[in-house]
Amino acid sequence: MQRIRLFIVLVLVVSGWSQSAKPSERKGGNFDGKWWREADADERSGFMNGAGDCLTWTAHEKGFNATPEQLADKISKFYKTHPESASLTVVEVWQRVAPQPKTAKTPEPQGGRSGRMLTGISMVTGGDKSATSRKKGI
Repeated sequence: MQRIRLFIVLVLVVSGWSQSAKPSERKGGNFDGKWWREADADERSGFMNGAGDCLTWTAHEKGFNATPEQLADKISKFYKTHPESASLTVVEVWQRVAPQPKTAKTPEPQGGRSGRMLTGISMVTGGDKSATSRKKGI
């Protein structure tokens, strides 16, 4: 019984050591310019991957699909060149520096404006006419 108590205490002590010592992270913190300057590359990457996934797939926001490799330098440069903006969150800066998604035009249906589709008909001249006839239902 004594060994079990000692083991439990030992596990609690070891798990306490592995916890982050930064008070801002432990309280939920602000992910702003100050946090960005103090975070290492892995923390930044993890934040951008997690925030991007959450904003894209849960909140259904557009424009958060860039990778950390595409954004980290741009965000760092923004905070360096705009020190007065250190209170802006990383997500706000992300929206400013990330390339904006382009809206694609809806393609016109194949076959012109009438909307008729050319499907199932062989357009090759000199091809197997019996196969073309079967496709047409003739």
